[in-house]
Amino acid sequence: MLLMKNEDLLLALKFDQILSFLNTKLFDRYKIETEGDEAQPQYRVDEFVQDAVSLRITPFMLDSYRHEYEDLVRETNKHALEVDELRSSNRLLSNSVKTLESSLAQMSTEHVQVLNELVKSRLRNEELEEELVRYKLL
Repeated sequence: MLLMKNEDLLLALKFDQILSFLNTKLFDRYKIETEGDEAQPQYRVDEFVQDAVSLRITPFMLDSYRHEYEDLVRETNKHALEVDELRSSNRLLSNSVKTLESSLAQMSTEHVQVLNELVKSRLRNEELEEELVRYKLL
């Protein structure tokens, strides 16, 4: 009812002015103009209540508002569930990456050890071959 009462003013305002109007001047249509500076403005409360009661909302309108609200809630919940699933999936993938990185580090360490052993064995083989050649020459 407040929006209907202020329809002409709201339509004349620009988009950024509407929020300010809704915050500060929405009830001005019911304000009692008094002379002098009073700390608390006075309002025609009875007229406001009468206007609010005179607003007719049919069961069909309520039903359509309910359906619209349920659709909005469903979409919001759907989005929240999707975000939760993505976070969970991201957490699992991060754990998997950490596991793979640690496995890679361990494999790299083992690879270095195996290469060291290979180099040492080749050196031993060369030494043994040199000794064999010396024995044959003797």
